[in-house]
Amino acid sequence: MHRQVRALLGYARRRGLEVYHQLTPAYVDQTLLPEAEKYRGVGWYTEKPGHGGLCWHHPEVQALCRRVAREMMEYYGPVDGYTVWFYDPAGCFCDWCRPNQAQALYEQLSLVADLAQTIGPGARMQAVLWPTWIFPQYE
Repeated sequence: MHRQVRALLGYARRRGLEVYHQLTPAYVDQTLLPEAEKYRGVGWYTEKPGHGGLCWHHPEVQALCRRVAREMMEYYGPVDGYTVWFYDPAGCFCDWCRPNQAQALYEQLSLVADLAQTIGPGARMQAVLWPTWIFPQYE
């Protein structure tokens, strides 16, 4: 499937269409980390079937998410822009993440923006914040 998507994106670029790559930085397979369950996001949203994600508070999680984002951005690039889609279907509302949501979101957006500087110079950035309706439930 990934090869077909990459081919489709290349075709779209050759046809002159703008191409954006959408990423959810904290939505990474937790089994890539030792003691995987320790890094799972906390909250009802992450317990829904098909949802998950990692707790951004852990440096190991941030390093893994950077590595995975880099690999995806290099594989599918170059693109005209990147869309960072927060917490759907990921997110964490543990005791650290709950009061620090703005910091976690900013760091995830910054991660993609930093990588884009070398992988896709000149690419535009978008941040999709619609899932923020849920945040007051965790205050």
